[in-house]
Amino acid sequence: MPSLALITVGLVAGTGYAIAFSRRGKVATTSMSGRYIELRTSGDPEAVFASILAIGSPYQVDDADRDKRIAVLSTPPSIWNFGFFFPIIVHPATPDDGSRIEVRVRSRAFHAGTKAARALVGCARAIEQLMTVPTARQIERP
Repeated sequence: MPSLALITVGLVAGTGYAIAFSRRGKVATTSMSGRYIELRTSGDPEAVFASILAIGSPYQVDDADRDKRIAVLSTPPSIWNFGFFFPIIVHPATPDDGSRIEVRVRSRAFHAGTKAARALVGCARAIEQLMTVPTARQIERP
């Protein structure tokens, strides 16, 4: 007979996966606070935003607001984590031309450890490759 601890772990994991598979990222409801990585590029904000919307696997665009230039990307749940949402905000850079991109991370359910930080860096690198932004220009904000 399975122990109570094993049943509890199974219920917690099952609940987490049920939440993760049912959630979709929405611009209006996704929190924009917390840790983020900032990227800078010389590209026009509208062109940069369009490039982000064309990002490929493993990311998908759950929601986007073209007027505010905010997108919510996501990764699917896997056996190792519940998946993540990545709110992306594209701002015009000041005082020069170009764009400033804020890449944030939120878990689809809950997480422990450094998985969210690694997922954030992975998403920033994928966007960096789209924009060909040099790694030296990344600025991580607490």
